Amino acid sequence: MARAADTSSPPSGDAASNSPQEPTSKRDSEYWLEDGNIVLTAGQTAFRLYKGLLSRQSGVFRDMFAAADPDVDATVEGCPALHLSDSPEDLRALLQTLVPTERRHVYLPDQQVHIQ
Repeated sequence: MARAADTSSPPSGDAASNSPQEPTSKRDSEYWLEDGNIVLTAGQTAFRLYKGLLSRQSGVFRDMFAAADPDVDATVEGCPALHLSDSPEDLRALLQTLVPTERRHVYLPDQQVHIQ
């Protein structure tokens, strides 16, 4: 998962040129958490999640967040935002593994265990 360079230009106007531009994207229906504290965008889709949880679940996210420059990166609704080069579908599939939003069942040969 690679972080893409921000090629967007800030909106015109003196006040706007002093602050990062908020990207225009649609919220992911499954992974937009109102109290999340990091926004990841893939294509035109935004995912609002918990930075600490992603860092604990993935060394790639941990390293990405550590390397992020808050003075350069954009914000979305007050949250730091990182743009990824992955497709929204690929990022959603990864998040479904790292941060499932529904109960999952694990099949064992002799029994079924319900995980909450």
